[in-house]
Amino acid sequence: GAAAPADAAPAPEPIDVDADDASDGDDLDRFGPRTEVDLRLGDAYASGVVVLAPEHEAWWNADTKKRLADLERAVATHPALAVAPKEGAKLPRATVLGDDLEATVSFAAAPAPYLLLVADADAGAGGYRQLSHDGYRLTCVVRPRSSQ
Repeated sequence: GAAAPADAAPAPEPIDVDADDASDGDDLDRFGPRTEVDLRLGDAYASGVVVLAPEHEAWWNADTKKRLADLERAVATHPALAVAPKEGAKLPRATVLGDDLEATVSFAAAPAPYLLLVADADAGAGGYRQLSHDGYRLTCVVRPRSSQ
């Protein structure tokens, strides 16, 4: 089939209610070699850094929202996040697998005092819910998942 024209509106993300969160701003539409980002992990969030090799930047930036949601899902299931950050920070780096990506994640303790507001259609008042910080800073070296 023919590719959609570049100016066509993207189809809405069916899985991530926060995908069109206006509070994200436009600064995260393009990721560079190291990009700071809040990783939403269920009912909490972690400070994150997405690290991309030069040859992977175009791949990531082709669909930033989808890649980020994929990364968040992959990281959220990692058992290290269930232990206290000061213990988790001692853990070796871990590789997590998403649908289209894999990431090597380094865990560090770095609590942030503020709450993150995310758009949530089910939240009722104001349409936002608050995520507290889980105490982690996660450095994620992300690459496309190998086809094997």
